[in-house]
Amino acid sequence: MRKLLVVTTLLLASNAIAGVEEYKAAAAGFCDKMKMCISEKMEKEMGGNVPPQMQKMVDNMSSQMCAQYVPQMFEEKFSEHDDLIEKGTQCLTEMQSVSCSDFESGTTPASCKEMESMAKKAGLVE
Repeated sequence: MRKLLVVTTLLLASNAIAGVEEYKAAAAGFCDKMKMCISEKMEKEMGGNVPPQMQKMVDNMSSQMCAQYVPQMFEEKFSEHDDLIEKGTQCLTEMQSVSCSDFESGTTPASCKEMESMAKKAGLVE
């Protein structure tokens, strides 16, 4: 019985770690999409002629914005909530399919709204 408990605990822990890794991969994909949309908008607004210094500044800003989607606190705060990790991964993955114009207007898939609701119910966000 004790051995079964140890094996089950290890399996659950490895599943949580795998879930967090999938979340991080989805967040990285979402960040790439966000950077692409920002670059597209900037190119459109500047007639396709973006000075290198400005592009570098925007790239740095985009990287800083992306840092919020893979926070260090994520593992501590959400790692006990597999359902949130799964729904968050789904949300970020679906956000990669949203068009840049929808992305800019704040359109979000239903999975993102569900994740936010779940996090509120769990008392993890306001």
